[in-house]
Amino acid sequence: MPNDPQKNPQDYKKLFDVLNNIIKDKKHYLKTARLNAILQRRELQKLMNKGEKFSGEIMGRRETLSERQRRNKRIKDRRLEATETEKGYHFVELPSWFTTTSENIDVSIIVPLYLSQNVIEKQIEGWDLKSTSLNTEIIYVDDNCPNKSKDQILKSWTKRKVELHNRGVGKVIESFTNRGYGGACNLGAKFAKGKYLIFLNADVYVKPNWIQPLYDTYTQDDRVGIVGNLQTHGSLVDSCGSEFVWSGNYFPHIGRDIFKGKSLSSPITLNQMPEELKQVGERDMVTGCCFMISKSLFEEIEGYDEVYKIGYWEDTDMNMRVKSLGYKVLFQPNSSVEHVGGHSRAGGHKHSANNRHTFKTRWIESGRIDALVSAKRPIHTVQPKTLRNHVNGDVVGCIIACNEEEFIAPAIESISPLTKRFIAVVGGNHYAYASGMCDKNGYPNDNTLEILRELSKTYDIEIIEPPGRLWNNKTEMRNAYAEKLIPDNWMFMLDGDEVYKESQLWQLTSLMKTYDILHMNYHLFWNNMETIGTGSWEGYPQERMVKWRKGYSYKDRTHFSVASPDGGHASSKVKTYTGNDKLFYHYAWVRPLEKIQQKVNYYQHQLAKEWNDPKGVHSNYMQDVFLKWRHDPSSVKATHPRGGGSTTPFAGIHPASITKLLNAGKLNF
Repeated sequence: MPNDPQKNPQDYKKLFDVLNNIIKDKKHYLKTARLNAILQRRELQKLMNKGEKFSGEIMGRRETLSERQRRNKRIKDRRLEATETEKGYHFVELPSWFTTTSENIDVSIIVPLYLSQNVIEKQIEGWDLKSTSLNTEIIYVDDNCPNKSKDQILKSWTKRKVELHNRGVGKVIESFTNRGYGGACNLGAKFAKGKYLIFLNADVYVKPNWIQPLYDTYTQDDRVGIVGNLQTHGSLVDSCGSEFVWSGNYFPHIGRDIFKGKSLSSPITLNQMPEELKQVGERDMVTGCCFMISKSLFEEIEGYDEVYKIGYWEDTDMNMRVKSLGYKVLFQPNSSVEHVGGHSRAGGHKHSANNRHTFKTRWIESGRIDALVSAKRPIHTVQPKTLRNHVNGDVVGCIIACNEEEFIAPAIESISPLTKRFIAVVGGNHYAYASGMCDKNGYPNDNTLEILRELSKTYDIEIIEPPGRLWNNKTEMRNAYAEKLIPDNWMFMLDGDEVYKESQLWQLTSLMKTYDILHMNYHLFWNNMETIGTGSWEGYPQERMVKWRKGYSYKDRTHFSVASPDGGHASSKVKTYTGNDKLFYHYAWVRPLEKIQQKVNYYQHQLAKEWNDPKGVHSNYMQDVFLKWRHDPSSVKATHPRGGGSTTPFAGIHPASITKLLNAGKLNF
């Protein structure tokens, strides 16, 4: 056989005839496309090197239909196995009667499995299949169990096969690694079809009619974030939720450790439960062995944080994150389960100290839990329609903005759940022009106006541009939006560099039912995102929300106080926030240096001319105060251009709209 067919065309023709005969054999497993590929020079060279023996093997190779089907299945299985290995899990092959085929699932129940073979059978035995009309599915996640708890699941449900009435059970997912409780729950939730999720420990024995009360409680109020239930241990109360009373190691369980703020020497028995614990009520948190959460909220908070290893504290952390968004956590006693506890925590206790340290660092030592502790009844503020339905009249966000490109977007976003529409007055006055903040026609020298125009595609924003000239002062600018307000609407005033705490908006809706004017104080940041002013005048309460009446307007140079038609104060029904209850953050002095210099110049002009303050601003404020403080904060006490004030590190948490920018690294000055 020649090595080079180009030099021996006759031999090449003989070989080509042989291959043509192969193509004509329809029973041969090779496709025409493959044969054509063989005719390529590279494949042909390989064929010739093997000689006549290889040709004989090809000619003699035959494959039946059944063999071909088996071969294709092996290939498919190997590909699937490779994919699942890469993902770290696979779906266990189960009988058809076990799997659910419905796409219309109301509730998905997720049960992580680890060393669960001794308890899961009893859980399945107690499952009430007739107490709810809801379409449910159970997703078992075998968390790399050494004894394969999934085998016990199939065995136990097989005993109840007839009771299923062809509704199916759900699915079983097997993880190739031990993900821990949070990781297993996240894996199950990923494939849940239900609108609502119930996370259920394998060592929880369910009682009749336990699902429906959770569902009814959750769906009757879209301000609800989590619903937990009565958890028992034999004849004793195991938990009716927990309270924010940090003992140094844990938050105590109501009914087991604490009741009405007093420690219990022993748990309350079920037949001695006081009426208070038999009622639906709001809780600081509920335990993770059994609770319901909507899938949309679970995805919004990105599920369980898998930084918590094996078990302990991941459920508490989730409660915190849900509460920090303003959702309610409810306790529903009409849903009852028995919690055996601790079966699957092999080796978990060694992680408890680390998990507790993670939790303490994140929530307690950082100060993030302070607002949750002080606000016992935070309510869901994410759904705008829900918040607005609690307000008599529309809320209109009123903004004046000039050179506010850094913060104007998060400012509007922060109050948007409560605010139906916005009026933005753009531009600067003579002092702003002299300071280099706007042009001679009043238009900002940065992208503030362009950002507002872009935001108006998402929010209802009416933009008022300069009236063909510089604005006289801020009072004129505020009256420009005042003229657009409708009586009985609420005016919500903010500057373009102010951001509100989204989680506190519900508190405002409650106060708006009693008062006509709300004064609020704020954190005033200096130089960076982690330092606030603590002087006596810093963060003083300012008039921010007003129930608008006919004839109201701004009268004085302070441009904060609304006056009645006769020039007097607008209303006597005033609520003033004081102390540490800061409802918004002011970022006026967290800017690039060139904008700080512009602001200092603005103050110099305004104090000298409008306020007739001969002292004015320190002429070398940037060098002697601001830059010196930035280099060494301990060397300067007076921070504000007008003098006075001090600073302290910020120990709280920024609003969500700011936090997103911080995490993205977009606020580095």
